[in-house]
Amino acid sequence: MLKERTLENTDSFDLCKYYPDSFDLWWDPSKFDWENNFKYLAKYCHEHFAKWWDPSLFSLENCSGFLAEYCSSHFEEWWDAELFDWEQNSRELAKNCSDYITIWWDPSKFNWKETFFITSCCKDSFDLWWDPVKFDWENGSGDLAYNCSEYFTTWWDVDRFNWKDGVLSLVKYCSEYFTTWWDPELVCVKCLCHDLAEYCSKYFDIWWDPDVYVWEHGSRNLVRYCHKYFTAWWDASKFDWKCFSGELAMRCRGHFDIWWDPEKFNYRSGSAELAWYCADHFDKWWDPEKINWKNFKIIVKECPEQLKAWWDKVKFQEKYHKNVIGFGRDECFDFWWDPRIINWEKQSFYMTVCCGANVTTWFDPEKYNWEDSWVLARDCAANFDLWWNSEKFNWRRGSEYLAKKCGDNFNTWWDPATWDWENRTKVLFDYCADKIPLAQLKKLLFHKESRVRDYAKEELNRRLS
Repeated sequence: MLKERTLENTDSFDLCKYYPDSFDLWWDPSKFDWENNFKYLAKYCHEHFAKWWDPSLFSLENCSGFLAEYCSSHFEEWWDAELFDWEQNSRELAKNCSDYITIWWDPSKFNWKETFFITSCCKDSFDLWWDPVKFDWENGSGDLAYNCSEYFTTWWDVDRFNWKDGVLSLVKYCSEYFTTWWDPELVCVKCLCHDLAEYCSKYFDIWWDPDVYVWEHGSRNLVRYCHKYFTAWWDASKFDWKCFSGELAMRCRGHFDIWWDPEKFNYRSGSAELAWYCADHFDKWWDPEKINWKNFKIIVKECPEQLKAWWDKVKFQEKYHKNVIGFGRDECFDFWWDPRIINWEKQSFYMTVCCGANVTTWFDPEKYNWEDSWVLARDCAANFDLWWNSEKFNWRRGSEYLAKKCGDNFNTWWDPATWDWENRTKVLFDYCADKIPLAQLKKLLFHKESRVRDYAKEELNRRLS
């Protein structure tokens, strides 16, 4: 049988890991397994450092990394430059004890392979630790450019810099010194052209080479970051129209007449940008057969006069009706509404779903297709008195929504003789049970449907309780 775990029968590792909050209860330096578990004291019980710290009871060489990582706030108490394991733990020293670098820094002992941590965590002390001779240029050139770009003029050495390892970081993080480090013999434009476009666009005239630029996946960076140099790089046959038509309209609108091609432009992804940024060219780009009608609201907002002129010419062409109703919706209702364009037999449903907020304007009981009237109950309950007609209403599909949405008008539509008791009993009692007159409720106790009798009995008991 396993013994119940207690502080008395728990080993040193478990005490450190699982009971640091009870440290004062179990701590006994004479019983603690210093040789094997000191590092776990540093890791899990560093908040009690002052209580357990005793440099005579452990080997700093074996535990220096744990002290640097977890007990940096007590650095001056445990630090010993001669005993510290520099080879293995220079990383932890740079990473966690950078505030004490003036105390521990020793270029002859520091492991210079830890270039990332010395350049990133100790960059504020760059002038203290920088040594171009000892620095590991082979492995750290990229780290230097990435983390210490503000000291570029101090550390830059074209002969020592590892171009293979660090050129990308130069492009990304040292672009302001472009003219200092640029060398077409050392920088592979073909390999870095997309990054050059993004980070070194202001030096476009220097690095641009149309013969080596990789257009695959490269259109984005040219149009986004180098649009000022549009006339120098534009090539309609290479540009990625499918993905970046919208961005072209947004950033290069000043050159619209140069790049515009209705056969290549991706209307699906770029219609909104055309409306936002190229409204002055509406007559050139507007094509109702190609436009993305999901952006109709944006086009109405940005190009109202131009669109109105077009709409006045085609408002009776039925092929555009469904698009306008579906995507114009309530926000653009006043713009396009004309009862003469509606095919009520086919479009009563769309009018209700898409333009319900304007039902008081468009609803016509003589023309409305009452097969779709169930949607009125679902979406236009607030205007119940406007559309309600018990003889024409689609009870088969709509009774559910009468109960769910039109409870405030219960006394108007309720008729126990016509109610679909077989399929709509539950929804009726879920939403309108308290509205059924008591006399009718008592009659339902004798209904032929057992479910109706059960619901009626339950509701009656609730009222009488």
